[in-house]
Amino acid sequence: LRAEVPWGTQFRFGMGGYYSPGEKSSPVAGSPELSNLLTELDVAWADSGLEGSELAASLELWFRTGEVQAASRVRESGGSGFTLTAERALGQKWGTGLVASRWSAFGARGNGHHHAAFVERSLGVGHRLRGSFGHLNPGPGEQKFFSVGLQWILEFGAPLNSNVR
Repeated sequence: LRAEVPWGTQFRFGMGGYYSPGEKSSPVAGSPELSNLLTELDVAWADSGLEGSELAASLELWFRTGEVQAASRVRESGGSGFTLTAERALGQKWGTGLVASRWSAFGARGNGHHHAAFVERSLGVGHRLRGSFGHLNPGPGEQKFFSVGLQWILEFGAPLNSNVR
């Protein structure tokens, strides 16, 4: 669930949440996760308004709580982090950007981070295709790796500058 509120023509505030009562991922080796609640707050800025901007940046703060099965008992787990994104339009159809994230590693001895660069192509109103290359460090003593991704972004709703009600 997500909601966004524009503030003037250059800023947007957002908040969202995700809940899973029975996710079975393993943030700590051998400890299945029993529940997961993720909440986030963010602010976005664009140099010439939120639609058709040449430069844009966003900061997202997120918080996570959950329960994991540890040996014969259930214990709470959690953490927090942030993601900073910077984007630049390269004409009407193309764009590029950088992403940097850092978080407290859930149950680990330190922090994890992710850095990535991406290229984006507009496929039409509300449709974008993004290719990315990044490096992920989940935390001290964890396996570090590079990632390559392809993401199809769909946006629903009327644009902010639309007269559609």
